[in-house]
Amino acid sequence: MHFDIALKELFQSVGTSLTERLAGGVPVEWLNVELTETRAQRVDYVCRLDDGNIFQMEFQSQNDSSLAWRMLEYYVALFRKYDSSPRQVVLYMGNEPISTAENLYLESLQFRFSIVDLGNLNAEELWASPSIGDVILSILCRQPEPKVRLDYILRRIRALDHPEQRKRAARLLLIFSMKRNLSQIVMKEVAPMGATLEVKDDVMLQSVYQEGHGEGHDKGLVQGRNEGQARLLRILLQQKFGSIFASTEQLLTTATQQQLDRWGSQILSAASVEDVLK
Repeated sequence: MHFDIALKELFQSVGTSLTERLAGGVPVEWLNVELTETRAQRVDYVCRLDDGNIFQMEFQSQNDSSLAWRMLEYYVALFRKYDSSPRQVVLYMGNEPISTAENLYLESLQFRFSIVDLGNLNAEELWASPSIGDVILSILCRQPEPKVRLDYILRRIRALDHPEQRKRAARLLLIFSMKRNLSQIVMKEVAPMGATLEVKDDVMLQSVYQEGHGEGHDKGLVQGRNEGQARLLRILLQQKFGSIFASTEQLLTTATQQQLDRWGSQILSAASVEDVLK
């Protein structure tokens, strides 16, 4: 769910040329509509294009056998609301290969929509875009050398003119980087660029942190789960409370798995470093 919300923010507020490529037209009006007739009452992303047509995107993080029926429900509801056949695309960013059907063929019904796997997009094409939204999306591409790709994205974010732009871009990059097991690296890199992220007040970043406990298993990132958790906890302590004492560093280095788990569960609500480590 949090990844879907972040994608909606990127497409609607930050902006990306991918919308125009998928829709076959330029968005001129965002339509945040509630479709009370459907089981899922709010669609992820709907806009009106410059040619007058309606374009809808849904963001999908995993395979879903009921997706085609849901898209049909959206189609009918949008058609009834706008008296126009919507163009429909599902953006998929899961780690598993797509197995969800993009059509329904019944005896008296033929219905089809498109599924686009963000992982199969060309990262170099996204890099070439002037839009920072396109550049951030490239982190989801499943191409070799993800660290090289990440270095380029971070350079583009550092080059943004305003601190708030850098903060927003860094936040979205951090959320999406969880999908490619790169969030610990991103957290370490965004701190020096004037993009301090407030974890305790951000539901999506809380989710990233909680999922981040398991990243110690990922090859090439950390040596063992304890070290991975300690590094992530150190970064969060610094971002939330500022610099930390050498004694705190030592505690993190020598902590047991049980201590790290307990401290990690306390950081979101703690008012001080001492509250976290009690």
